Parts: sequence; C-alpha cells; structure tokens
Amino acid sequence: MSRSSYIRSRGEGGQAVRNVFPGAIILRPAVMFGPDDNFLTTLLALLRRLPVYPMFGRGRTRLQPAFVEDVAEAIVRCIQGAEPDKTIFECAGPDVYTYAELLETIAAEAGVRPVLAPMPFSLWHLLGFLGELLPSSPITRNQVELMEIDTVASTELPGCHDLGISPRSIIPCCNRCSGIRGKAVESYETADQGHSGPGCDTRPAPKTAATMRSEAASSGGLVF
Repeated sequence: MSRSSYIRSRGEGGQAVRNVFPGAIILRPAVMFGPDDNFLTTLLALLRRLPVYPMFGRGRTRLQPAFVEDVAEAIVRCIQGAEPDKTIFECAGPDVYTYAELLETIAAEAGVRPVLAPMPFSLWHLLGFLGELLPSSPITRNQVELMEIDTVASTELPGCHDLGISPRSIIPCCNRCSGIRGKAVESYETADQGHSGPGCDTRPAPKTAATMRSEAASSGGLVF
C-alpha cells in the first residue's frame, strides 16, 4: 500500500465503486500524452526554455506513457464488451522510460541538449507546499508524490493488447509537437506504422456521449 494518502485514495475510490457495482470496469491509464496536452507539450516547452532542467529526484522513476487516443479506444471497446470476463485494465504505451531517459528522448527529438540536474524530492515537496499557497499553483505536493512512484502497467493485468489495441509510441507525437524536424510530420495515426488492429480509417464512427452513457449503464458501468 502506498504511503501517499492521495495515491491510496484513488485505489480506495475504485474499491468503493466495486463494492456498489461489482461488474464495473476499471481502467487505470498511465500518464497520457497527445497534441496540446499538459504533459508532453509542457515538457517540450520547458526543455527548450531552460538550459538546466531540474529533475524529480535523480530521474529514476519509471514511466510508461500512453497515447490518449489509445486510452479512448480502450474505453470504447470496454463499453462494447470486447473482454466481458475482465473488469480491470491497465493501459500504457509500448515503451518504459526512466524519467531521465524520457527527458533525454524528448530533448533529442526537439533538437535541444539541456543539462538534466537532479533535485531532491524533499525540496520538491517544499515547493509544492509553497505552490499550494498561490491562487494558481504551478506544482502541488500530490503531483510530487506521483513522481515518486513508478507508473507502469502490471504484467498480471490485461491492457491494451487484450483489447486488440497496439499502443503507440510517444516519439511520433513528440515529432509532431516539436515541429522542428525540417519536414512535415504526418498525422499521428499514420506516422506510427507500429499501430495495428483497426486503423483510424476503419474504426466505427465515434459514439455520442448519450450513447456511451447508456451502454455503460446497461453493461454494469465503467470507471475511468
């Protein structure tokens, strides 16, 4: 059990839902990325701007970033009953990075070489505490706590592959967001040739929110 009350509360929330709705489907996504997000685009902007980039700890926390559209597709397939006997899915990308490796990968794709400087978590917690005193906090202690634990998919639980989804890498999206490679980058769906299963041109038309709510209710519910 996590020592973080914030992280524990997430697990307790899922269990509370299962106590009331035993057939509820729970999706546990890794950190998600996509164009115009608050994760990849923020890292790109900071890596370009800062000659010295302060890391969380020594950058050893492991991350397995998931493309947001893959997670959305997983939700749709769960609602459609793709795996009726499974009720917990952990959705993550194809690659596991340490935080330092992820920063180095993104920086290389953006064509920059900042110095990655380790910074103790104790100092980050202090900054988070001070940040929470501001009207608009740039960082919170909850965010710091999330960066102290690995966020990778369990090998013992089903994930994207079980739903017929081949998760996509962060690199093509990084190329698209950075926009400095000297040639146009194709749309993310076609740029990553590793994506298998139904392609974007053969997927069913998106469902309306009302339809998805109706199907979720009739199938026992879905928690995200």
